[in-house]
Amino acid sequence: MLSEAEQIAFQIAVTPFIAGLINELAISVQLEVDYLIALVPYLKNEK
Repeated sequence: MLSEAEQIAFQIAVTPFIAGLINELAISVQLEVDYLIALVPYLKNEK
């Protein structure tokens, strides 16, 4: 088991990394959504 100090140090080290991953994921999802919204008028015109 890790000591409490080691757990805190681990959290401090890992938290920005995880936050960065979540941020990257959120940005990529937002771009996908924007792309799909941009495509909707074209898809409607195809019908």
